[in-house]
Amino acid sequence: MNLRTSLLIVTVFCLGVYVLFAIATRAPDAPEHQVFFNGTVLTMDAANTVAEAVSIRRGTIERVGSSDAILQTVSDDSEVTDLRGRTLIPGFVDAYGDFPRAGGSAVFVDLRTAPAGDIASLDQLLGRLDAYARAREDGWVVGWGLEASQLEQPERLWLALDRSFPDRPVAIIPGLGAGVLVNGAALRELGLESRAADYPDTISGTPATSVAGPLEGAAAASVIQHVYELDWFDRIRVTTAAARWYAERGVTTVSAAAMPMSWLESLGWLSRFNVFPQRVLGAPSYAELSAVSADKEQLLASLQNGRLVIPRVSIGFLEQETPLRDDFTLREQLIELYSYRTQPLLRSVSQAEMQQALNAIEASADAHPWPDARPVILIPERMDTAGTNRQTTTTASFIVTPGLAGINPLGADNQPDSEQRDSEEKTGSVPEPRPRFSLRMSIDAGRGEPLDVISPVTGVVSRESALSPLDTLRALTIDPAGLWLIDDRIGSIEVGKAADLVVLSGNPLIKSDSTDVVVEETLVGGAVIYSRR
Repeated sequence: MNLRTSLLIVTVFCLGVYVLFAIATRAPDAPEHQVFFNGTVLTMDAANTVAEAVSIRRGTIERVGSSDAILQTVSDDSEVTDLRGRTLIPGFVDAYGDFPRAGGSAVFVDLRTAPAGDIASLDQLLGRLDAYARAREDGWVVGWGLEASQLEQPERLWLALDRSFPDRPVAIIPGLGAGVLVNGAALRELGLESRAADYPDTISGTPATSVAGPLEGAAAASVIQHVYELDWFDRIRVTTAAARWYAERGVTTVSAAAMPMSWLESLGWLSRFNVFPQRVLGAPSYAELSAVSADKEQLLASLQNGRLVIPRVSIGFLEQETPLRDDFTLREQLIELYSYRTQPLLRSVSQAEMQQALNAIEASADAHPWPDARPVILIPERMDTAGTNRQTTTTASFIVTPGLAGINPLGADNQPDSEQRDSEEKTGSVPEPRPRFSLRMSIDAGRGEPLDVISPVTGVVSRESALSPLDTLRALTIDPAGLWLIDDRIGSIEVGKAADLVVLSGNPLIKSDSTDVVVEETLVGGAVIYSRR
């Protein structure tokens, strides 16, 4: 075989690989023009308008109205869908998820209980972990999908993990909920024993010692970051599994707010090459950004890739390196974010720390006035799941906006203290008006049950929710889009917005229809990413 023939073969082979790669990574195509008519269109606009039909052109909504009016836009090249009375809603936005954790079963031990999984006993769970450990001679033993609160006596599992794996680190990560269950070897591996005194909330409900138990806050984040440091092949497996899970449930925008920065970089590239179809919201931690680069603004810009956007930077009240019990540390960090106009997300704030967070926001507004600032404060709260002995976590979001002169939503606690007033009276100084804030509260409506066994539709149709079905639907669409500052692009069915849509089998707002409502089709930018048919 001569050189020319060899080069030709290599060229043809490379061209074939390129063509296959281009086909495999091609984004789902949206029709040039498509119409949905003869249905119930819950727009979630400011007036909660209900329409009959929608016209979409090149993935963007161009008209919303009656079926007769929209059908007049149809041409021979239009793709027309008769909803036959079904319901069209905006795509769900998962505001606080840790995408792609929902795909953990692709690489870890699947420990979900019914109805999502088949774990029925402690012995079965330990046996599955043992089989995983035997297949891998060293490294962590990682289980996925089990909420510790789903066990009648979770302390039996903690003790069993220590007995069965005295020298092998074990972590059990819930599908999407809070907390990570570990054994003593895992604590020692991460060095959490020696640092426990600095983090009094590290181990929930137990002394911060080598005793195994559930980790929360920064300690849980450190475990998740450690076990999710996967190679590219496993990252693709986890991501595609998670994307499929979300698409089946009508989620068109996912959040990776609690994932480490290495994962955000990966998700940006995977999105760019269309490994998964959803939009992704990122909020890298201030601590990670500081460790990587002094130029945080440039680093944030470089992270945005594909359908990944970075609307916020998160500051945790239990960051690993800088616990924010120190008012000065928190104010310093917030002031820096305000200086280059980056919206903050304050995570894991307890109700007792709310005033501290607001004081830091006020100091930042004084240092760098910014009318468009929309900091968000997240307060996770434990709650009992209705009808069970489980505890799950719900999240209250407070979007803080300046303005509304004369209104002080913080009450007396936000007034100058008596020593300050006495000093001002003695010196004759007149204090400058303090910035006023409006706090808009939003509940994370999806957290009424462990998210690995429910879908957003379940949250809407549940009659046990504290919110009305309409408010719940808004809390899963337009409200989280506003929280992430992208409500001008998604979250409602309005002219000019992306056609991120979900076709439901019935109307979740009508009680007679709601019991069997399922997702029949999910679209991102007008392209179908899931069909039940």
